[in-house]
Amino acid sequence: MELLPSKAQISSYIIHSQDEEIKRIAIELHEGVGQNLYSILTGLQYIESSVDQPNMKNYIREMSQLIEKSIQEIRLLSVELHPPTLTTLGLLPAMKSYIKLYESTFGILVDLESTGEELPIPERNSIALFRVCQEASPILQNMRIHPM
Repeated sequence: MELLPSKAQISSYIIHSQDEEIKRIAIELHEGVGQNLYSILTGLQYIESSVDQPNMKNYIREMSQLIEKSIQEIRLLSVELHPPTLTTLGLLPAMKSYIKLYESTFGILVDLESTGEELPIPERNSIALFRVCQEASPILQNMRIHPM
C-alpha cells in the first residue's frame, strides 16, 4: 500500500522549493546582473577618462552614478532575498548583517543580544528564523518609540 504525503509534508516541500528558487534568484542578481552592471560602469569610467568635452564628461559621470545606484539596489535586493552570510556564516552573523543594513537604511537602532554558544541548526530553520526577523522590520518602521 502506497502512503500519500501529508499536507504538512507537501507544505514543507513547497516552502523549501520556494526558498531554493529565491536563493537562486538572489545569486543570479548578485553574480550575473550585478557583475554586468559593474563591467559597464568600469567601461564608462574608462571612456570618461578619455573624453575632453565637458558636457560629454558630465553626462558620462551622471550615467556612471546611475549605474552605481543600480548596483547598490541590486546588492540590497539580493541580500533581502537570501543573504550569503546565512549559508556561509550562519544565522547570528546573517541577522547582525541584516540589522546593520536595516539601521543604515531606516535610521532605527536595533539591539540584538545573544548569549552562550551558537549551535548549528538546519538551513531550513535558519531561513525561517531569518524571515521572521525580516517580517518584523516593517513593524519597527511604523512604531513610535519614546525614550523614558
